Amino acid sequence: NFAVTQSVHDPIIKSFRRFFINSAAVQYWPQPSIIKRDISRKDKLKNIFYIGKPEQFISEVSKLKSKIKNLGMNFKIVPREKWNDYSKADVILAVRPKKVFNKGGVPSNLNLNKKPASKLLKSWIANVPAILSPDRAYLDIKKNKYDFLEATNVSEIIDQLNFLKNNRFLYRKMI
Repeated sequence: NFAVTQSVHDPIIKSFRRFFINSAAVQYWPQPSIIKRDISRKDKLKNIFYIGKPEQFISEVSKLKSKIKNLGMNFKIVPREKWNDYSKADVILAVRPKKVFNKGGVPSNLNLNKKPASKLLKSWIANVPAILSPDRAYLDIKKNKYDFLEATNVSEIIDQLNFLKNNRFLYRKMI
């Protein structure tokens, strides 16, 4: 048997299990058929999207949506069947909660170290700036300030959106 993981930080690779399980990490394979951000949007900053499982996003969604609306922007959690479509996205959010829960409110056994940098890679391919939590996988491939902005909660997300709104040069460079 051989285990293939998507992160070099996965416990299968890093923990004592590595002595019992033959494994390797194959990192950074993007989702196929990504639809890139519509270039006619130029540096428009209106649509803020979360593309992923709702239980792996911060829990204060209604508060976030309200604060984003106060900025004159829209927030949307994209349905699964459209996870490849970035055409109308102006910023992607991927800010994970400190603890992940399943749909029933039961604590998840999801180890965030297992998660690959997929959301970041897809945002790069789609030419959409990203505001992400400082997960190890994202930080491993971050090279400069244009790769993504960091946030851990609603307040920091709003600060970063304001920062992008007031720094159009940075926003264009991130695109």
